[in-house]
Amino acid sequence: MKALVVFAPLSLAVVLGPSLVAGQAPPPVFTAEQAAAGRTAYQTSCAACHLPDLRGRNEASPLAGPNFMNTWRGRTTRELFEFIASSMPPGGATLPPETYLAITAYLLQANGAASGATPLAATTAAP
Repeated sequence: MKALVVFAPLSLAVVLGPSLVAGQAPPPVFTAEQAAAGRTAYQTSCAACHLPDLRGRNEASPLAGPNFMNTWRGRTTRELFEFIASSMPPGGATLPPETYLAITAYLLQANGAASGATPLAATTAAP
């Protein structure tokens, strides 16, 4: 019985260890200023279809919450930026790259990512 008591915490650490490491937040890849500018740009350029609260409707997919995370969790910030910049609004990209970066930063923030000191760049490829 004594061996069970010794091995139980070790077994728990082996099982939970990878999930604790996997649950750590990635390093910040955008600034608070970028996200604030992105919120403004989103409200002006995206909210008519995706709604002010990012819920989406009809063909405009949600940009925050579980459905968004399920779609983008395994992709990089660069992939998200490139998708937005190449396909939004439908019919052709019409915003400057800096605005698409800001909107991407806002979406990251809206989905729980923390801001930091380094601005998001088109070449940033963080998970």
